[in-house]
Amino acid sequence: MKKKRSVLVKSVVTATLATSIFAAANPAQAATVSQAGQDVVKAEKLAGALKWETSLEYRKTKYPNSLVGMPNMKLFNDTKAALAQAKKSVAAIKGKDKEVLTARLDSNVALYVNRSVAYIDAVSSGLKIQKKYNELHAKYVKGEVDDQTEKLYHELSYEIKKNAFMLDRVYGVTTRNEFREYYKRTAENQLTDLLYPVTIKMEIDRADAAIKAGDLETALLHLDRVDAFVQEAAKHGLSANNKLIVSSLSELGAVRESYDKGGGAPTTPPPPPAPVTSPAFSGFAAQLSTGVVSGSNNRVSLAGTPDSSVLQGVQITSSNAAKFRVNSVTVAGLNFLDKSVEYSLSGATSTITSKALFGTFDSGEPGVGIGNMRAFVGDSDIILKGNLIGADGTASDEITININLGK
Repeated sequence: MKKKRSVLVKSVVTATLATSIFAAANPAQAATVSQAGQDVVKAEKLAGALKWETSLEYRKTKYPNSLVGMPNMKLFNDTKAALAQAKKSVAAIKGKDKEVLTARLDSNVALYVNRSVAYIDAVSSGLKIQKKYNELHAKYVKGEVDDQTEKLYHELSYEIKKNAFMLDRVYGVTTRNEFREYYKRTAENQLTDLLYPVTIKMEIDRADAAIKAGDLETALLHLDRVDAFVQEAAKHGLSANNKLIVSSLSELGAVRESYDKGGGAPTTPPPPPAPVTSPAFSGFAAQLSTGVVSGSNNRVSLAGTPDSSVLQGVQITSSNAAKFRVNSVTVAGLNFLDKSVEYSLSGATSTITSKALFGTFDSGEPGVGIGNMRAFVGDSDIILKGNLIGADGTASDEITININLGK
């Protein structure tokens, strides 16, 4: 036992002696290592406190009224400064000490500073969304749908698109979800609540602009859309006497009166053109990625066609036709074309692309997915109306084509 104690004492003495000799020989290096260690410890203590500032569970107790608010910014700035000083001190040393202290800074300090930066950026972005939300929500509570409401609606939509991605960078699933719920989903729900009132107002404004431009045909189209959107709003719980709908329709009477004074639809139709040989319409078919489905009696059914199929266009079979003029593309009573559009035909059988005809449904791919169209259209037929135009400018009678997507 005495022998073991003697060996231990000798070892301690030897280590102490070696340290003393090293310190005596390298006093500057020893002091630098010691200072670096102290700086690292200081930064670690601050970071240990900072990490809780971005934890939802901690904030529920410490900041119950500001769960997704800013962290203690003094603590954040002190930690950043301590990290910078510690990095500077560690950079001045060499060898194993430098490796160990650098690793400690990375895992115990820099990690939490970086998480705090992402958290602070998310709060800043969220507050920008919240500011626009608060302004729009004030109009919503008052039941006001005016030019300012429309402006704020689009500004809030823009802020969500521009800033919401920053919320996804917050560390921790529960904390991240709280950010999304508090800032993003609340704002998106407000947009949903105002979708029909704002859309109705926009259609009235478009009708008014068309009347002032002398385009009564387009004005009537937008006025018809107003009626359609009012009906859709009622289906979603916003009846005609809802204060938001009432406010959105406040200018409709004056616009309709202006339309009527402008002449409205002509009471006497223009005389028909002189008899000519009109282009002949033989039939049509739906051009799918999986093949062609022919129609009969101006109707084609795509029942049984899988959702994964893509509608690439509509084949028009005709004679003496140079163009096909599309007058309307209507679904459930709502026309998606502002005015007629003409497309050149290349032969007896030509394909007008789905992007040209059904741009509303187009997702940017070559054609339109059948599944996407079914989700939007439901059981309603897509009704396409148009005329064949001959090389001499003569037009056929209006042709109606019905496309049923089936299930």
